[in-house]
Amino acid sequence: GLAYYEFALSYSFGVPLFGASDWLSVGASLKFYQAYTFSELLTIEEMDSNGVQDSIDSLRSAVTDAYNLDGDAARFNVGLDLGIVFTPPVVKGLAVSVSARNINGPEFHWDSSWEGEPALVRLEPQFRAGVAYTLWPDFLGLSFAVEADLNAVSSDILPRYHTQFVRAGVAFEPDFGLFALGVRVGALKNIADADQALTATAGFGFRVAFFRLDMGAQLAVNTNDFGTSWDFEPIPQRFGAWVQLGISIGF
Repeated sequence: GLAYYEFALSYSFGVPLFGASDWLSVGASLKFYQAYTFSELLTIEEMDSNGVQDSIDSLRSAVTDAYNLDGDAARFNVGLDLGIVFTPPVVKGLAVSVSARNINGPEFHWDSSWEGEPALVRLEPQFRAGVAYTLWPDFLGLSFAVEADLNAVSSDILPRYHTQFVRAGVAFEPDFGLFALGVRVGALKNIADADQALTATAGFGFRVAFFRLDMGAQLAVNTNDFGTSWDFEPIPQRFGAWVQLGISIGF
């Protein structure tokens, strides 16, 4: 697995050509990763009466260590995102975007502990397109959005597993000048894996002057049985959580 913290510097501007600066914008994000790669060997021999729980506890400990960046396998790298947003002047509140994430394909290596263990995690370049429409954009900010990955990506950790998500959501973000709130709900589906269930998402955030805090979580609507037929634990097919702190300054 790979656990990482990300610090990003982003800049965007209206295209200063032929009067397009009001409806065509481009931007870039330079991302600095501090990451910790980890692995955990789970063998059939360990699947005794308490083997499943022991395996889950061992994996949980490895993930906790990873997010604490505790160990010798900490790695650093840099990623680059590019994007373009089109807001047609004839339809106020409509936005169409295309973005490219990790176009340089940042890699994180570690030493293998056993034969056959992958020793590389590469964040493959991924391209996305989305459409959003916002009602009352100058104040209440009720937005409806759909986004899709244009290509499937995989990882050396799970070489036969690919992800290509379609996402949809609703956001309510009233803006009171120096203070703003945001509540978001939605869902996503991995169309590259027909067996993966729909995942529900939710988020909350607020802004005070230049400072913004956002947090969110996602949870699949069903579970998988982890372990053997006589000793298993139901675990979510997909789960994630994130927190983002940002400073936004206009020039």
